[in-house]
Amino acid sequence: MSEKRGMLDLSRRKFLKGAVASVGVIGAGVGASAFVAGRAGGAIVWDGPLAAPAPGAAHYTVAAPNGADPTENDLASHRYRHHTAVAEHRSRVWVANSSGGTNEDASGQMTVVAHSPTDAIAFSAPLQAVPPQSAFSAAGASYTDGTRVTYPRCFVKHGGKLYLVAAVEGISGGKTVGLALVARECRDDGTLGPIFRISTGAYAPLNGIAAINYDAALGPPIYARADLYGIWGGSHPDNTPAAWNMYTTQGAAMYAEPATIDASGDGSCLIRLWRRLTAPDTYVWVQHSKDGGATWSPLRQTDIPNAPSAVSGARLPNGKIAVAGNKDASRDPLYLALFDDDGLERGRLFYVRQGVRTTPTYPGEYKGGGAAYPGVWVGSADLWVSYSIAKETIGVTRIPLSRIS
Repeated sequence: MSEKRGMLDLSRRKFLKGAVASVGVIGAGVGASAFVAGRAGGAIVWDGPLAAPAPGAAHYTVAAPNGADPTENDLASHRYRHHTAVAEHRSRVWVANSSGGTNEDASGQMTVVAHSPTDAIAFSAPLQAVPPQSAFSAAGASYTDGTRVTYPRCFVKHGGKLYLVAAVEGISGGKTVGLALVARECRDDGTLGPIFRISTGAYAPLNGIAAINYDAALGPPIYARADLYGIWGGSHPDNTPAAWNMYTTQGAAMYAEPATIDASGDGSCLIRLWRRLTAPDTYVWVQHSKDGGATWSPLRQTDIPNAPSAVSGARLPNGKIAVAGNKDASRDPLYLALFDDDGLERGRLFYVRQGVRTTPTYPGEYKGGGAAYPGVWVGSADLWVSYSIAKETIGVTRIPLSRIS
């Protein structure tokens, strides 16, 4: 493997014309591929185990199976947990994930969330944020036509409040169909506000499932952020498109699970990192926008290795871009890469988790792999990285911003 594998161009001078000139932007101003213009022999080596842990990292378990047979209302009994998102708001950290009986994307998969004070980490029991939108199945098959599943899409701050946004999807032809985006306030006291819909299209609940009404006041502003920055939720290209994105195509290739990063800090210049689904699928792909997401550049291959899996990222207060993902097929380790704000090369590379178990305690369809499907959030003093382990245990890692500045 080439020593330079895992490098990408952060050149941003043309891309940030008229914007904040000190911000590094992945993939800007490049040709057919995006590579780092190495400085002082700045080769990057991704082979094998990573040498350094994220400095000051503290790891916490958010939720894990309790060993009981899975039932709908005993959230601790669920043996499938994945698709994570994390947020900090008013001295409380929130971690959301998909949650189901045993198998991935089986009927009744719901979205749950847990929380903890940031001064003394002790996570609550999971709260049901989005109830099952079809009958809950303890051991039903994955991707069964006619069933519905939900995922956390992202957290959104609006009007001084924090909202969890989740996607509701149906299964048709063994593939997803985007049906609705819904939201709930994550209150300062650790409770959840009423559920409401933020997508405008009609949403017909299945028999016995409560309707989710549209909120005309909160829907538009929260939807705009969730559409732009959300990772999960949307229709497979073979099915009827949804208004919100999760997939895109370029030529004959398909891409999914976009991680959108506000590179300029003012929302004008954005980076979007994609997982490629069409072989070869072993690198992260990138595109950028210089008009706040109204238009996007063509996708370009970076040299960041990908498991393949989802990635996530954020802009740090010092202008660096932090990206978390998996470089190996086992989805172990979960890395944290910091890209320099001068736009010339990747600054540092750490592991968030490495050497965790990759085999689930409770086998299920599509389960396995190390710490993966991360969420990334920049808090007041810490970088938070959430993840699932073997698609059944949810964890979060706290990294002091002072240690990675």
